[in-house]
Amino acid sequence: MQIPVWKMALIAAALLLVSGTATAGNGDALMPHVPSSARMVAGIDVASLRGTAVLDQVLQAANAQQRIEQVTGRLDRVGFNPTQQLDSLVVVGITLSRDERPLLLLEGDLPRAAIEQALATEGQARSESVGGFTIYTRSSSGSIVFLTDRVAAMGPPRVVQQVATQASSGEASRLSRGMRTLMGQANRSQSLWFIATPTAAQLESTPFRGATGVRGHADLRSGLRLTTHAVMPSAAAASTTASSMQDQISTAASRDEVAALGLGPVIQSIQANARGEAVELTIQLDQARFRRTLNTVVAVIRDQLR
Repeated sequence: MQIPVWKMALIAAALLLVSGTATAGNGDALMPHVPSSARMVAGIDVASLRGTAVLDQVLQAANAQQRIEQVTGRLDRVGFNPTQQLDSLVVVGITLSRDERPLLLLEGDLPRAAIEQALATEGQARSESVGGFTIYTRSSSGSIVFLTDRVAAMGPPRVVQQVATQASSGEASRLSRGMRTLMGQANRSQSLWFIATPTAAQLESTPFRGATGVRGHADLRSGLRLTTHAVMPSAAAASTTASSMQDQISTAASRDEVAALGLGPVIQSIQANARGEAVELTIQLDQARFRRTLNTVVAVIRDQLR
């Protein structure tokens, strides 16, 4: 079944939401630790959003605390408050499958000693050494490894082992050619950014069919302005796809299901335009409307991805 373009735009936003150096949370210190097999990388500049209601809402909607606690245990017991102590958060997907658990790369004022002590004395946790790094694993919930006092990786045990092995070898991430190209084009100066190279099969039933990669960014400091670029095989393909998407947006804005969810203004704000060989999708909302609709948007995305 074809996924409506308005849902695809919101799914692009979800990649960021389920995604920050102390003075700027752009994730530079985390990028060398991205596994070379990554097909999606998304980052959030937590430092630039610290103290805002938007940051709290985004992290809550993304279940960030729950995801971290699955590995570390209750955060209050180890003195870890992500909104106050994280500077950067990077989310990594390897397969982009619906049941995949993402890898989280964290940077900030991490309570390393408290977390490691709690895991070392917990009966459910086990430890192993990989290249001089200690990996802690809590059953099937996931693993965590501290790469420095300020940088940690947590997520599926197999992927965390890859990160530790890569770090111990001294080699930086060797992303695929397509991912490297997208990374070079990504606007990482924004609050949120992402790049992805879904397979042709994953895009087959979507408005992004035929795209070779997707990149985007968003500024949340004054509201929401999300820009997504789907790279097409040619300028002609981008023009045709953009025209089709804009027609779908116009039709979707008047549907009863959209009105019932209160997403009419969101859909109406989406613009699709051809930009060379890419299709540019933009969504712009003021902060008040963004905050009112965020939980609804995330609920729609989670339902769509089940």
